[in-house]
Amino acid sequence: MKETSPQSCLVIVDVINGFIKEGPMADQSIAHIIKPIEEIIKDFKSKGYPIIALCDAHEKDSREFSAFLPHCIAGSHESELVDELKVYEDVIVRLNKNSINGFLAPEFIAWFKDQPIYKNYVVVGCVTDICVLNFASTLLAYLHEHNYESNVIVTTDTSDTFHIENHNKAIFNEMAYTLMKQLGVLVYDHVTLEQC
Repeated sequence: MKETSPQSCLVIVDVINGFIKEGPMADQSIAHIIKPIEEIIKDFKSKGYPIIALCDAHEKDSREFSAFLPHCIAGSHESELVDELKVYEDVIVRLNKNSINGFLAPEFIAWFKDQPIYKNYVVVGCVTDICVLNFASTLLAYLHEHNYESNVIVTTDTSDTFHIENHNKAIFNEMAYTLMKQLGVLVYDHVTLEQC
């Protein structure tokens, strides 16, 4: 068993230009999550709690491009945190990923290995039904497998998905939140550190 910590950990998923501001996978309607994410970053920063950002940084020949349009190439502007979050880079540990599941990314694995198990993991970002869902459910499965008394929390005011034909934002958000709830993820409209 790993050491445990009463602290909470903030996990920011793909709040980068390529999903919100520019590029073939971007949907600017997701931008409304940035402000509430800034507020929760400030809360975590004030407590000295850990904050990580899982960011798509794909190789040019990424296998994921067989399922999705090429996007967020490592080193590109698309792969950078949105400007609003860059001001917090002094307290954010950036971890690159090359798939929809940041839990499997080598950089996350290396970081996770050296960390205690936190009491709460608050997962924010985009998109709800792909990268947020995959990370939150895999993290929770790990915690359950090893019988850790920890929570994975997702909030609806800090997560969202894209809207295109055959991918209705409202339907896919609701589907993702429902599935995560069934798995044991705690889904709230909003959360503060006092609630964690």
